[in-house]
Amino acid sequence: YFRLNNVPTVTNLAVLPVDPNNGDDLEAVYTFVDDAGETESDKTQIRWYRNSREVASLRNTKFVPGAVTKPGESWYFTVIPHDGVEYGATYVSPRVSITNIAPKVTASGITPKFPKSSNTLEAIFYVSDYDKDTVTISISWFVNGIEQAALRNSPNVPPGYGTVGDQFYFQIQADDGYAKSTVEKSETVTIQNSAPSIRYLFVENEPLPIAVTSQAPSFWWK
Repeated sequence: YFRLNNVPTVTNLAVLPVDPNNGDDLEAVYTFVDDAGETESDKTQIRWYRNSREVASLRNTKFVPGAVTKPGESWYFTVIPHDGVEYGATYVSPRVSITNIAPKVTASGITPKFPKSSNTLEAIFYVSDYDKDTVTISISWFVNGIEQAALRNSPNVPPGYGTVGDQFYFQIQADDGYAKSTVEKSETVTIQNSAPSIRYLFVENEPLPIAVTSQAPSFWWK
């Protein structure tokens, strides 16, 4: 007897994940349906489209590596099912858009916490990026509320830059090329007074150590 073949269909088309982030792999999923109970053959055709243009290198694959996608792109796939006998119609999946998660930065503080004018100030901060993008950092130093252009993007403040009583803090922002983090502000540190010290001590015009025989020696120092 003769049996007419019913062409296959597909249902439940989707690109996973439905809300992909930059760097996520994409997967084409669907349900193959054949009324005669035949299984899907390897002749099924899959086509991927990026911003409505086919990416020929991805023909007949169900996966798109995250490395080939970028934030802002729109992706979908088409499938023409085959049951080993005939092709079905062309089915189109919903579109997904590649999104980017902005980097995060934390302005932890400045070391040392109680600096002298002779100390180097160091900005302490932490940066993370979910998408593992390359991140650039912008740093601005402020002294008594005034931005110091000479220190822009420097993680350190050299010794002698401030005087006793000056207040220092920095602001920092991270940029992954697609989005920027919020601007974070560090704690404020104040330049402390340094106690006086004696570098050289002389007795009877001779540097120490020296044997003193005078009953009333003279001292001087600097």
